[in-house]
Amino acid sequence: QLQSLAGSPENFECFKHGNCDRSKKIRTVVDLLLERLPNSKILLLGVLPRQNATFFETIADINIKISKFHDGNRIHFLDMWHQFATAFGVVDQPLFEGDQLHLETPGYQKWADTMDSLFSELLKS
Repeated sequence: QLQSLAGSPENFECFKHGNCDRSKKIRTVVDLLLERLPNSKILLLGVLPRQNATFFETIADINIKISKFHDGNRIHFLDMWHQFATAFGVVDQPLFEGDQLHLETPGYQKWADTMDSLFSELLKS
């Protein structure tokens, strides 16, 4: 079995006050999946970029932290950052809705195409 888990960028307000660590919450979910689904592998997807340099720094920090969960056995991290950003603080506009957070159809296709080979490889193993 393979479970796919995408980190979420919601509630950035807490980052302004320095009182939350999204990576710890993601780790809690990963640990719960490992416990409840002992025969599963987890494909942990990095948080996608969001327009705005401050958010980019926060998301980059989250992705660095959660990339360390990758163990090559049951947890596999995939960073799709560069497929969705054209520069630091700049998302690839056609992939996102006007809010620069939610994906448009081409964004979902890019997401599927980006994770396809690793997803297929993990399903076979």
